[in-house]
Amino acid sequence: MNVKEKLRQFLFDEDFHKKRLVSFLRDVSHYYTEKQKKIKILNIGSCGGEYSHIFQGAFLMGNVYNLPFKSGMFDVVLMIEVLEHLSDPKRAVNEVKRVLKEEGMFIATTRFFFPIHGAPNDFYRYTKSGLKHLLKDFDIVKIFEDSTDMESLSLIIQKLSYNENFFLKTFLLITGRVLRFLWRSKKNRIPSGYYIVAIKNYDR
Repeated sequence: MNVKEKLRQFLFDEDFHKKRLVSFLRDVSHYYTEKQKKIKILNIGSCGGEYSHIFQGAFLMGNVYNLPFKSGMFDVVLMIEVLEHLSDPKRAVNEVKRVLKEEGMFIATTRFFFPIHGAPNDFYRYTKSGLKHLLKDFDIVKIFEDSTDMESLSLIIQKLSYNENFFLKTFLLITGRVLRFLWRSKKNRIPSGYYIVAIKNYDR
């Protein structure tokens, strides 16, 4: 890697979000891979199935408000960076639960402290309490913050730099990256978003 590439990686260091997401998905996939090799996965709008390879199952897509599948068909439903773009998230979550098998797992991520994106179809930002309420019909719900306060602020500064002139863009990128490097607090009062695991009708 040459100096220019190293500098670019230093300034545009947003990959930490994706690396953590991949690590998170691998961790929760062990719940099933320890039990069986092949599982049925429904991947709803998740970057063209980018993360489906982590599970040893199939990749499918469908209309989340009226899924063309019979009830109790899937072991896992993935919804990565989708919830904030749904105008009727409760209806979508109900459909997810319908097509899940007993003890099936719903895995999702969504944004909290993050710029508007995908407009005009960017409808919501979720708190942990809001997500718990949305998923109250599932038996087990685990929600994890995906970044620390400074990582969230650094990412926002990087996003603000887009489409600015060269000097302002460079200043913002360096500021965000250096602040994140110097401020190592692990507090996550303003996470960029959340990782979500919910299980249907878990047999205790």
